[in-house]
Amino acid sequence: MNKRTLTKRTSLVGYALLILQTFLIFLWLLLGLRDQYISTWTNYLNDQSPYTLYLNNIPPTKKDEILAYLNQVSHQKNFLLVRKENNDDLFNIGVMGTPKTIDVQLSFGGQSLLDKSKINKVLQSSNPNASIGQANGTINQLAPISSFWFSPLITVSKLESLVKNEDTLRGSYQLVGVNDKQTYDNIINQLHKITDIEKSDFTFVQSGSASNGDLLKDSIILGIILTSCGLLAFFLIVFLNNLKEYGNLILLGWSKKDILFKIFKPYLVILSLTALFLCVFSTIFNLRFPLSFITLGIKTGIVTSFIFSLTFFCAASLVIISKNIALIKGYYPKKLIYSFFFGFYLLLTSVVIGTCLYIDQPANSISETATQAHQWHTVSKMEVLASMDSGNDSVRSYADTSSKINRDFYDLYRHYANKDGVYFVNSFYASKTYIEQMTDGYKEMPSHPFTILTASPNYLRTINFTLSNQVLKATQNGIRVIYLPDNISGAEKRKTISYIKESMQEGIRSSDISTKFTRSRKFKFITYYPQKSIFLWNNTPQEPTVSNSPIIYVASPENFSFVEIGNLFASGLGGSFKFKNSAVRKQVLSPDNLSKYHLADNKLNFATVQQYIDGVQKSLWQTLAMFGLVIILLIILLILLVGVLAFTYKKLNYETLLIKQFLGFSFRQLYTLPFIMISTINGGALLIILISHSKIGVLIEILNLILQLLIFYLALKTHFAQKMIERN
Repeated sequence: MNKRTLTKRTSLVGYALLILQTFLIFLWLLLGLRDQYISTWTNYLNDQSPYTLYLNNIPPTKKDEILAYLNQVSHQKNFLLVRKENNDDLFNIGVMGTPKTIDVQLSFGGQSLLDKSKINKVLQSSNPNASIGQANGTINQLAPISSFWFSPLITVSKLESLVKNEDTLRGSYQLVGVNDKQTYDNIINQLHKITDIEKSDFTFVQSGSASNGDLLKDSIILGIILTSCGLLAFFLIVFLNNLKEYGNLILLGWSKKDILFKIFKPYLVILSLTALFLCVFSTIFNLRFPLSFITLGIKTGIVTSFIFSLTFFCAASLVIISKNIALIKGYYPKKLIYSFFFGFYLLLTSVVIGTCLYIDQPANSISETATQAHQWHTVSKMEVLASMDSGNDSVRSYADTSSKINRDFYDLYRHYANKDGVYFVNSFYASKTYIEQMTDGYKEMPSHPFTILTASPNYLRTINFTLSNQVLKATQNGIRVIYLPDNISGAEKRKTISYIKESMQEGIRSSDISTKFTRSRKFKFITYYPQKSIFLWNNTPQEPTVSNSPIIYVASPENFSFVEIGNLFASGLGGSFKFKNSAVRKQVLSPDNLSKYHLADNKLNFATVQQYIDGVQKSLWQTLAMFGLVIILLIILLILLVGVLAFTYKKLNYETLLIKQFLGFSFRQLYTLPFIMISTINGGALLIILISHSKIGVLIEILNLILQLLIFYLALKTHFAQKMIERN
């Protein structure tokens, strides 16, 4: 055996896996660099902003006055007012004031992104839409901001322009350059005078956003793990299959170091060339950040080399740990090999268990929505809001109870509230758990679970719940009319009335859209005598679908608060804005009406109750299919591992198995050890799944065990018999 023969042992499969892994690591590091770039903008001027101003629920009539005051005071006190908005595809920084005494320099990767001259260009421009960056269009762009792969567009504009684009003052404003509390307190005092909003409301945030994580990064990490497993399995097979030949090379004067380096070297060359190509390619397309991408290429090579070396030498431990005499005689380090297979098999099985337990959630949800579809068949043709776009309104404006989107929906519904087939209806179920959790939150709390059905008069007519003219007039005057069933009496009735009054006035502010109710806060309680079951819009299968005695709130635009107004554009079965059928919806939401009420850009998508439930089920089935695919891949990996185990066990024990075969040992006696390992680990997995009450997991694990045992049996029974005949 010579060096050329050994070199030919390398495989295109190994090269392909290594190239794929190098690319995945490059992509993962690139996303990390992107995060650093976004973080640089997110943290911009934070170190010079000891004080932050929070504008929450500012009345629309006060918006211009607030902006004018902030513009005036920021110039008087020589500070910069900064607001940042990250809307996934656009990161917008609004500025107002003067950077005269502030260091506004921003750099990334050795390149300047912003400086005082650029900020002054924006602030001093006569164009109200002037910006650094092209989010407002190239016609308004004073200077570019380099884009970065996978990052949102970045723009720096006047604060007034940002407020206009976001359609709300609501947000966090950094007072960059304000270093004394007296100035901060004076600003808050003046804002309090302008808006009559509590001073404390300007000192803490009342809304926020959450991130769902980065699915792309998670997928890449999974890919890196899988390619590492593939390379590990590949080299294990290579080393196991050639241990005897390595012994022959040692007889010819080779050292283990020479053998392993000869195998390792071509992979190192492929890895280096791939990393170099990615480095050059990415740098060419990102000439604004050459240093960052050259460094990225170097990091890719280093990280890939480390992971590959770890994988390679983990498999090479079969050679390293074996004594030279053992290699020459063809002996194998059985304990090490068995330990590796046991650990790797246990790891994959653990991942299968975790996936099986998680997959129960979408599976149970599918079952629940099927039950829900059956329960809701009586209202299946009614239409609910399935989805909508933010359009020209920012997502943040949804939470602003005085925003234009709230006003537009309220105006639309108020105009059509009395039209047949246009309904406002939802329900709230106070479970025993809710009552226990909220006991300390209210002065008095009912003792027993209850449902509050909120419904417009025209909806109540469809279920034959009669309302008197006196009641209708009261609702039109802004009085909240609440019907209590006669089975709520005495102390329970007192507690219920107290809870309803307190909860329905909770959170109302002067900055909200004003209604007759928010001005008067009047209630009227009427006892009614239930005569039949009433369908409830509780949208969780565990909650009651019908009730003989719900609490009924007769809702009209005049007695709405910010809660009901916000519910007008809540999507799903829990949303309140509903239509009898598509014909009514098309009349109300005609293109002309949508334009009239400034909702054309929001692309309202209504669907029947049945279609919505079907859509939820489809989404759940897709989730189930995704995790099902993961489980299938894991089971395939386990089956392949079992196949490799069969090959390895036969390879390590060939002579012993051959002798026992001739002596009449049964198949079970020949392969007791691997069968015990497979059965024990999978038996433990099945026990864990049973304890966790995962029905689908039990079926998957039983099928997994049967397939593994079957594949192991067939692989050994057929292959071993064939090999035995060939050798004799």
